[in-house]
Amino acid sequence: MELDDNWFELTGEFLNATDIQPDADPAACRWVARRNQASGLDIVATLICRDGR
Repeated sequence: MELDDNWFELTGEFLNATDIQPDADPAACRWVARRNQASGLDIVATLICRDGR
C-alpha cells in the first residue's frame, strides 16, 4: 500500500469515528483533507449536513 493510500484510509476512519461522514450516510457533512507534511493531515469540515442536520 502506498503512502497516499494510507492517508486516505486514515482519513476515512477518522471521519467515520467522529460522525463527520459516517460510512452509511451519503448526506453527511462536506469535508476536505490536505496532507501538509509527511506526518501531518489537515481536515476542514462543515458542521451542518447537506440535508440540514
